[in-house]
Order: sequence, then structure tokens, then C-alpha cells
Amino acid sequence: MLKDRYSRTIFLIFILLAASLPVINFYVIYPSFSQLIVKNSENEAVRLASRLRDSVVTADYKMKSASDIRQDMDTLMMQFGIMKLKTFNSTGEVVYSSDSKEIGEINQKTYFHSIVAKGRPYTKLIKKDSKSLEDQYVVMDVVETYVPIMSKNQFVGAFEIYYDVTKRIKDLNSVLTNATIIPAAVFFLFFIALIITLGRQNAYVSRVREKEEALKNVCDSTRKVFDSITYPICVIDAEDYRILSANRTFIEEFGTGDQDIIGKTCYAVTHRRSDICTAPDDACPLIDSKLTGKPVSIEHVHYNKNKQKKFVEVSVYPIKDENGRLTRVVHIEKDITGIKSGALDADKSGPE
Repeated sequence: MLKDRYSRTIFLIFILLAASLPVINFYVIYPSFSQLIVKNSENEAVRLASRLRDSVVTADYKMKSASDIRQDMDTLMMQFGIMKLKTFNSTGEVVYSSDSKEIGEINQKTYFHSIVAKGRPYTKLIKKDSKSLEDQYVVMDVVETYVPIMSKNQFVGAFEIYYDVTKRIKDLNSVLTNATIIPAAVFFLFFIALIITLGRQNAYVSRVREKEEALKNVCDSTRKVFDSITYPICVIDAEDYRILSANRTFIEEFGTGDQDIIGKTCYAVTHRRSDICTAPDDACPLIDSKLTGKPVSIEHVHYNKNKQKKFVEVSVYPIKDENGRLTRVVHIEKDITGIKSGALDADKSGPE
């Protein structure tokens, strides 16, 4: 169906654009929005940790015990909608956890000692049905954030805050699904329209090519007929007297190829002269035809490519445009050298 290179290129570009949409959503848009959720959750955790700091650190910069901070922690968890909360001392020991069974455990993970203990927050999005940073199985989408507790540039402990972001991720997935499906539907409609348009274009191009081929065949056939005529024939521009086309007989008579004939003036080719033919010796039939608008015949002396002289009968037939203005003429010559020579011989011999 897509026969020409232009149509195939347009079709390929359209397919690439349509295919790129879900790829961009999956590999660019979705990670960017997920990272935004993680960053916002981390910022929330940092702000919350700043508020919690005074509740868990003593005046001499020591971590309070679980019994001292449990009530405050439980209250803050309820207020801020925190899924889970832990407090670590500087060695990584859990001094408080919303899950009391975890109190006393020690976090020996590299990220805790090489990142959090250096005073930098550490956050990760934990996907539903996967393991957390502490290798605990989670059944929802969770943002897990570690926020260091610093006093006089010294690491004294850390908060581990879990945010349930299942709804946010679900909403994000819904938005991205719509962002994929709706444009995909639009692309599909445009795709159908493109197929129809390209189909029509190809049909039109095929018809044009068929007509061009038919016209070429007609021209070739006409040219064969033109070249098969044994009389020298040419078509001359009526304004500047230049030869526009000529049959093979004419070209072989007055030159060696098209370059010797086409674009040259008729008087330069047939008369070997540099100016227009003039009466009385060389009256121009083209001028007479322009004046009368009718065919004109006249006897001339022509010189072939070997500069041999011959007597010819020249006939010109006018070609007019749609406004009736004569624009070109068909120039046909007939060699009458034999007739003229016989007549001249008869005149010389006189009556017997």
C-alpha cells in the first residue's frame, strides 16, 4: 500500500511517535513522579524529625529510654499518620519502635553507618510485596526514611519513619494509565486517518504515474511516427525563430545530433546565415504565416551539414495557442533539386 518513500517515512515516524509514548511514561514520567513522592515523603520526615528531636534527646545529648518517649511517639504517630516509627541510638540500637518486639535490635546495615551516621538522610521507596531496608516484608507501598539526629555536629541517633504511600502510588498509576490510554486512543484515530490519507495519496500517485506512463507511451509513439517521416520536419518558435524539436531526418540532414539543431535558429541551420531570411531571394514563410495566420509554401535554397546546396519547397503550418495567437510553426521541406535541375537543363537546351 505504501509504495513511495515519502509515505513510508511518514508512516514510520508516526509509528515511532506512538510507540515512544508508553516508553516515555514508563521510563521517564513514572520514575520522575515516584522520585517526587519519595522526596516529598523525605521532606515530611525531616520536618517531623526536627519536631521529635527534643522529645527523644536529653539535655546532655543522650537518647531517652523507650518508656520515656513512648507516649510522645504514639501521639505523634497518630497526629501525622505515620505507619511505623523507630528511634536508634548512635550505635544503631533500637531504643524505641512502634513495634515493641524490635526494641533492642541493632541495625548493622551499611547504609546506616556510612550514610545516616554521617548526618545525611536516607530514603527508599519500598514496593508492595517486597522487603524493606531492614529485610522486613511489607504488604503495601512504603517510603522508608532514616533521618539523623545531630547535636553539635555529633551523631547521637536516628529516626526511621515509614509512610504508607499506597494511595499516592495508586493515584500515580491511575494518572499515568490515563496519560497513556487517552493519547493512545487519539493516536489510534490519527493512525486510522493517516492510513486512509496515505491510501488515497498512493492511489492518486498511482493514477498520476499511470497517466504519466500513458503520456510517455503516446509521446514515444508520436516520436516514432515523427522520426519515421522521410521529409525533414522541425517545429520553430514564432518569436525567436529557434528550433524547438526536429525529426531524425531533419537532424541527420543538417547536423550530427540534437546539439547541432535544437535551440539554434532556423536560418542558421538551413541557410548557414546569421540573420533572418528576407525577400526577394529568401522570403521567410514564417513571417508570411504570422501575417496571414495560414499555411505558406515557398521555394528556398538550403545547405545541408556538408554545405551542399539543394533546392527545396518549404511549407510552414501555424500552431496557435488558446487565444488564437500564432506561437509556433511546423516546418516541412521537400527536396526538389532534381526537378529544378531538369527544368534548368531544359531551359539551357532550348527548343529543337
